[in-house]
Amino acid sequence: MKYGLLISLLIIFYICDLCILSYANEEIDLNLLLSSYEGKGITVSDLATFLTVHGYNAKSSDNYVIVKLHSGKNLYLLPDGTETGLASMWVVPPSSQAKQSGDKHSELKMTIKDGEIKKDKTYTKTANKDFVETIRKLTNFPVAPLGMCEDGSQILGKTYKNSGYNIYYMVHPNSDNHPGHMWVVVEDPDKKNTWLAVDSYSGPVTKDDDYYYSAPYSFQDNNYLKLIDPVLRVS
Repeated sequence: MKYGLLISLLIIFYICDLCILSYANEEIDLNLLLSSYEGKGITVSDLATFLTVHGYNAKSSDNYVIVKLHSGKNLYLLPDGTETGLASMWVVPPSSQAKQSGDKHSELKMTIKDGEIKKDKTYTKTANKDFVETIRKLTNFPVAPLGMCEDGSQILGKTYKNSGYNIYYMVHPNSDNHPGHMWVVVEDPDKKNTWLAVDSYSGPVTKDDDYYYSAPYSFQDNNYLKLIDPVLRVS
């Protein structure tokens, strides 16, 4: 591997904010890291080095990289410069017939800016009752049936953005001990960096509920939601 590429990988290690591992969301965190960069023609060896620099237990095989998660589970990564991101994720070793890029290797390029997807961020709750009432009156609740929080949050996000408010989508991924959920927080324009959490079914959350003001993942671009539900291939 070229010396210049190694230096680039080391620099990426220090500026990357998406590679912090958590036992509950290891697959998501790995997918976010892979999706945050492009590197057409990246080799198996270089991908293994990239992941090792970012703290993963990774080793190269003939045509894929094996990543051993803290849970003990193995994932298999196939470099694929023909798609967005550095590699596709597999739950079984990909076959030798799996398509790989034949492009000449290019330098890694960050495609998701550092900090756009926030990890374990807590938002300070607003105490502005007038702002709460303004938000409450912008729409009727529920805006979507119970269990349709993704659709409801997208409706809320569009409504508040069109009204000139700054919002973040908040996501708790589904896990063995926690049902998945999605909602939004809206910034109080009269007191910057204070927020009102809004659930698409029950409306504004004004009680002391830490659940709604902190989430494993939050972001402003709703397109990032698909990265919180990684595709794991089997064939």
